[in-house]
Amino acid sequence: MYFHIISPLTFNDPRSSALTGFFASMIKFQIAEDLYPAEVAGLNYELYSAEKGLLLKVDGYNEKLPINVDEITAAMGRFSEKVNEGVFEVIKVKHFLPA
Repeated sequence: MYFHIISPLTFNDPRSSALTGFFASMIKFQIAEDLYPAEVAGLNYELYSAEKGLLLKVDGYNEKLPINVDEITAAMGRFSEKVNEGVFEVIKVKHFLPA
């Protein structure tokens, strides 16, 4: 299943593009532990910036797939509550500062 979260601001300028990718990375970091059992069971997800916004792709052969979608979208909705400086620094180093 593909979910397109469309926003005209995504590629409005280079800063917006970088922030969209950064947002997707932070969400993936925050949900990695919660969704690990689902990944082991063969349910996969991807969240990344695309031409017109964000793209959420989920796949697998299980009736629990909608639960994964709910978990990911809930994390997106709670982003401002859950984000902290520690997570920000980890993602910044991982994605924006070469090793």
